[in-house]
This record gives sequence, C-alpha cells and structure tokens, in this order.
Amino acid sequence: MNWFYSKDGQQVGPVAFTEIERLHSEGQLNDDSLVWQQGTANWIKLSAARATASEPVPPMAPTPAIPVVQPAPAIATTVPAAKGKTNGFAITSLVLGILGLICCSALVVNIGAIVFGHLALKQLAKDPALEGLNLAKAGLILGYIGLALGVVVWILQLIFGVMGYAVPHNSTY
Repeated sequence: MNWFYSKDGQQVGPVAFTEIERLHSEGQLNDDSLVWQQGTANWIKLSAARATASEPVPPMAPTPAIPVVQPAPAIATTVPAAKGKTNGFAITSLVLGILGLICCSALVVNIGAIVFGHLALKQLAKDPALEGLNLAKAGLILGYIGLALGVVVWILQLIFGVMGYAVPHNSTY
C-alpha cells in the first residue's frame, strides 16, 4: 500500500513504508510525525503506524485532509520562553572586572576576573546550551585593563613613596 506523510503541513507521497522508516532513522521524521496509509480513514502518528504497518487495511477510502493543529490561545499571564542558563564564572568575571577597574590597586581582584573569564570561556565552548559569552569577554577585558592600570599605580606608588618624592608635610603651624 502507498503511504503519505505530513511535512511542514504539506502532504508528501505516495512512498513505500520503507522510505518513511528511512526518513525516521535519519531524523527527518519522529514518532509524533503524522502518516497516512492509502485506504485508511485517518492520519496517525508514526509510532502507531510502525506498530501496525504489517496489518492489512480495508479497501480504498478517500484521502482525509491533513489535520491542522490550532495554536493555544494566548493567556494574559504567559511565561516567557526559557533561555539557556548563564554561566556563573562569566558573571563572576564581569563583577570582578568591574570591581578591579574601580579599585586599580587591587591586583588580586583583576587576576580573579581574568581567571574566571578564561574558565567561563572553556565551559562555554564545551556546553553550547550555556549563555554568557559576552559577559566572560567583558570580564576578561576589564580584568586585563584593571591589571595593567593596577601595575602602573603600584609602580607609581613605589617610585613616589620609596624614593622620597612624596609631598613634604609642614610640621609647623
């Protein structure tokens, strides 16, 4: 018997059931895909058709219309679509990068931003479902800028503090 399947709301076929099995094995169809065998009354899910593919069918019946699934009406309190989870190391890198830029002489904070930024990039490369790539990059950039500024501030403190270039204090009133 000839088989038909629904793809993007369009009827495709006739094809042999082996072709439908091939499309299923390649992932183009899934168990919930709708199929119809010529001579039957209704479209059914592929999972049900696979279970009964060898059973005989009654004589020819007209081709039924492809069922149209109506979208559910919108509810006023709809929940926004879930996004991927944001990587915690990326957030930590950004926060430390901002803190390190504000407190330039806090080199440990800037180094923390850089370390967490690189850890976040590694995790984001391994798991594409995670989000936060731009946060990790921003944290890295701020961490490196803060580290450079912190080194400059530290060197200036050494030069002006150790070599006696500090502003003299007038001890007489």
